Parts: sequence; C-alpha cells; structure tokens
Amino acid sequence: MEKGKEQKHDQPKKYNLLLLGDSNVGKTSIFMKYTQNEFKGNYNSSIGIDFQIKNINYKDKNYSLQIYDTAGQERFRGITKSYYRLAQGFFIVFDLTNKNSLNSVKDWIDRVKEEVKDFKLIILGNKDDLKKKHIDELEINDVLNDFNDIKFIRVSAKDGKNITKAFNEMIDLLDEDSQEKNDNENKDESGKKNKGIKIKNKKSNLNKKCC
Repeated sequence: MEKGKEQKHDQPKKYNLLLLGDSNVGKTSIFMKYTQNEFKGNYNSSIGIDFQIKNINYKDKNYSLQIYDTAGQERFRGITKSYYRLAQGFFIVFDLTNKNSLNSVKDWIDRVKEEVKDFKLIILGNKDDLKKKHIDELEINDVLNDFNDIKFIRVSAKDGKNITKAFNEMIDLLDEDSQEKNDNENKDESGKKNKGIKIKNKKSNLNKKCC
C-alpha cells in the first residue's frame, strides 16, 4: 500500500507543447536538441507532425512533456492546426538571420489565438550562434514590440544556448497558470460553502423565533 501511495504521489505533471514557425527556422533542430541532445547541420523538412515525450525533474518536481515538431509549409498547416487544441504551451520560432520568418511571427500568434482560448506562448529567435548574419536589432525590436507581454528568448540549437532554459520557462508559466486556476477554484468552493452556512444559520434563527 505504501509503495502504491508513493507511486501515485510521484505521478509526473503532463504538458503538451507545440513548436510553430516557418520552414527552415530550426524547429526540428530545437526539438532534437532538447529531446535527444542531438544536432545535425541539415534536417529534411518536417512532413506533417512528429512528437517525442521527454520526462524530466525540474525544481524537485516530475514532468512528462509531450513535444510536437510541426511542419511550416502551407500545405501541412491544416494537419498542424488539428493539434493546437491538445497543447497548453506554444513556441513560435523564427530565424534570427531571416527577416521573412520574423515578419511571420504575428501570423503564427494569430493562428494560435484563432484555435485556442487558454494557452502560454514564448517566442524563440533561433540561430543565435550566427551573430554576423543577424537581422538588424532595431528591426527585431520593431516587430516584437507588439508582443511585450510575451517572453522572447534567443536560442541556438547548434550549441544548445538557452534551449533548456526556454522549456523550463514554459514549465514555470504553465505551473503558475495551473496554480492560479486552483486558487480560483478553491475560492469559488469556499464561497459556496460559506453561502451554505449562512442559509443554515438563517433557518436556525427562524426555528428559535418560532419556539
């Protein structure tokens, strides 16, 4: 019995996460670096969708992350959209050396908003290792200024810079949201109980008057 209780207590918290963005921005590279600690110079473009499950311990808590790598090509976006509602967290990825992919960030965010009401989102600027080829900083700021409430993290799938940090920050956002919902539910439940007590007291007072 005690062993069973321990296993139940240690059940990991599960989150589904989607990587979105244009083709060739490095979504698969980020996906493989985080899930397999692997980087290849060239990956074939994703066809439809792929996923991996990564089990981790973070801040003394167990998590099971189901991470989806999606195709950026227009012809696969219908397939990709069907997975949006499964996810709690989204990474919008653009290539720090490709202005067109930066300009697509807003479109990807709008797509998520069309399909999902409650979600957490982080913007990732990939290929930070290629600093000499970066888009001008002012251009990046100009586009991302519209999303000041969304975290922006520069990453490099090649050298691993900030990859783990990005996923940890997503977990923090989702845990914070989950705790807030639990607090609100507890407040609502407490309010219902208090109302019940008041009604009971009213009946009790009436009985006293009658008698």
